Amino acid sequence: DYEQFEILKPYLPIPLSKEEVRTYGKAGTTCARCGNFNVNKVRSYIVCDCGYRESREEAIVRTACEYGALTYGQNFTVNDIKHFIANQASFQYLKKILSQHFLTVPNEKVLTFLNYNRDFPYINEKFEFQLPAMIVL
Repeated sequence: DYEQFEILKPYLPIPLSKEEVRTYGKAGTTCARCGNFNVNKVRSYIVCDCGYRESREEAIVRTACEYGALTYGQNFTVNDIKHFIANQASFQYLKKILSQHFLTVPNEKVLTFLNYNRDFPYINEKFEFQLPAMIVL
């Protein structure tokens, strides 16, 4: 009955620093279905050539979660996400979306959000979105 105390993955991932993400990471929003960086903004949606259509809100939250997984253990700011998505959304829009879906960290000089340290597929039930993602053929 020692199985309940077994640690399946005893070694945590080595997080990247914010500088490493800015230097080595490819910036931009990707398609949630195929990973393509060549997506188009159409009103409230991100549309990919593969036929997948995702709300801009969900794409931003998903991308913020990806950033959080890369920088495990470090909280993030609006500017961190703005740079990570290659300035594809305004500061005010990002601030609005991040404030709706992430907890803020008190006592910080800059508006800082709590990093959930998980990739989007593992915590997507935590979020509620106005528009659904869909496949358009």
